Amino acid sequence: MIGAKARIIISKSVLLSVGGDIGGFGIGNSSDLSYNFTYGNSFKVSKLLLITAGYRSLKYNRTDGSGEDELHTKVSAYGPFIGVSFVLS
Repeated sequence: MIGAKARIIISKSVLLSVGGDIGGFGIGNSSDLSYNFTYGNSFKVSKLLLITAGYRSLKYNRTDGSGEDELHTKVSAYGPFIGVSFVLS
């Protein structure tokens, strides 16, 4: 997997983040293709509480075996997400 992530601090209470990775390419025993893309907005609500809302797109494609024993696995997941984090430091 090869990826990158960037965070942009807008203010003391707002953080934007974007990240992604891609890999597999059928090398060795890996997936045929896999990628993940995430975008998020984080808002610091208090000293200890952070709320993040964003979007994620994930795809995984793999083929195992051959002939009659071939098994093809394909996973796609995408859509909005929301999360809560507790800041302990």
